Amino acid sequence: MNSMPPGLHSHSLLAALSDAGLASREATRDLFGENEASRASDLHRLIEAQIVDADALAGFLSSYYGVRLLDRQQLADYKPAAQNLSNRFLVENWIAPLTAPDGHLVIGVLHPGDDDPITALRAVLDGEAEVCVIPAPDLETCLEHLSGAQYVAQATGEGATSEAAIDSLRDLASGAPVVVVVDDIFKRALDLRATDIHIEPMRGRLVMRFRIDGVLRIMPSPPHEMSDAIVSRIKVLAGLDITERRKPQDGAMRLPVGDREIELRVATLTSIHGETVVMRILHRDSVLLDFAGVGLDEDDRRIMHRLLEHTHGMIAVAGPTGSGKTTTLAAALSKLNDPGRKIVTIEDPVEYQIPGIVQSQINTAAGMTFASALRAFVRQDPDVILIGEMRDGETARAAVQAALTGHLVLSTVHANTAAAAFTRMRDLGVETYLLVGALRGIISQRLLRRLCDHCKEEGVLSPELFFSDTRYQAVGFSPGQKVFNAVGCGRCNSTGYRGRIAVFEILVLDEAITELASKGADHAMIEALALERGMRTMSHDGARKAGQGLTSPAEVLRVTGFR
Repeated sequence: MNSMPPGLHSHSLLAALSDAGLASREATRDLFGENEASRASDLHRLIEAQIVDADALAGFLSSYYGVRLLDRQQLADYKPAAQNLSNRFLVENWIAPLTAPDGHLVIGVLHPGDDDPITALRAVLDGEAEVCVIPAPDLETCLEHLSGAQYVAQATGEGATSEAAIDSLRDLASGAPVVVVVDDIFKRALDLRATDIHIEPMRGRLVMRFRIDGVLRIMPSPPHEMSDAIVSRIKVLAGLDITERRKPQDGAMRLPVGDREIELRVATLTSIHGETVVMRILHRDSVLLDFAGVGLDEDDRRIMHRLLEHTHGMIAVAGPTGSGKTTTLAAALSKLNDPGRKIVTIEDPVEYQIPGIVQSQINTAAGMTFASALRAFVRQDPDVILIGEMRDGETARAAVQAALTGHLVLSTVHANTAAAAFTRMRDLGVETYLLVGALRGIISQRLLRRLCDHCKEEGVLSPELFFSDTRYQAVGFSPGQKVFNAVGCGRCNSTGYRGRIAVFEILVLDEAITELASKGADHAMIEALALERGMRTMSHDGARKAGQGLTSPAEVLRVTGFR
């Protein structure tokens, strides 16, 4: 039996990692607060958050606790020790019983200082067992052999009928190993502030990616052999048909993850290598948003306040999926929300719960669509109506009619620019004379990654770099301008960015622009006049925010481009 160095546990492991230069205390405090990494699952969170390298951590723990390190080559000669053990216990505690080439028992662990599971496993093994550190990726492979593979083999083995395979998948979806793996995916996504989870089977491997701050990042993936089981588990949770594996399906689920409750929208799609799953994480918390919080500067906030003073008409927010339109609308509703106004919404889905507002959700199965909800809303005596999206001509026409009959209507539309949103609604079948009578303003926006406040570096945009790319001038930068650049540290997972901020352009339909639009002008002519009258584009807003140290020039070019 291994003996730990005397007094070892009185010293902070996280402090030791910091002293060794493996993980900064600032990064570990962001993840754990003032708590210590006493469990194997805590150390795995460090690896998932990319605060510490898995192999470097294993080497350090081997020396720190005085136990042997089993590397990838050595493990090839070790076999799983089948003892009818609880798979959930093994997976949750990152611990694996193995048989060495000479026949003696070995307990492979991620964290040698996590004493309780080691003591429990020794008691079950009923004999002496050497504790060895195994790097996290290799330990995952060991656990796969101990738990996941045997279940998957039952469900997908040769000679199984399709009915038997589906029955096996149902059993597998509720089995402990798969439950633990799927729960861990959700927990990992929340810890890393992900907004979307992508699970994609490829040839011979399973790829998992999280969208963090708007950019997809590859994550450590579960074993490929568990692909069918993981997808089946997600489909069961989302209420989808587990027997249908050829057609796309959409669903939703709400479940507790730790001390939080989250809701996810789930979409499946069949690919040549199996079913892919994309899940959007919705945080349905009660919130009170303001325009400063979403990124509007003082000038733009004044314009928004003037637009919201209208008692009737339409305000539209334009941008692609995932550009923060719903958050901006939620901030507008928070500004308008008072006991003297009746506010009703129809959304797909409700992402922000705002006290004092009647919020409804799309339910196509029950006939609750944007258009049908609008017809019902006008009989509810509302002052303000929010429509989640104008995605068809019927909804767009109904929204315009509501705006013309004494209601303030807020909605979103998919368009690249504010001026293009006007022509987009015209393309949906709304007559021009109705649009110019209803529209008060259009806000177009994008989300940029925000520079990490802890590691961003001040500099200047050198003339060499400025003149090397014509986009810098087109966007609104100037040579020698003070800017800030991404560096990377433990707090931002070495990306240089943490969080996101929006950039905006606000098109106010004043008398001159309304007159031009009523003559059937295209979006280029409308935009040119708006720029003459003082509108600032998203690109120029991004350049201003780069100068303020909120984002970087590279991020502005990546997201906004130029036109």
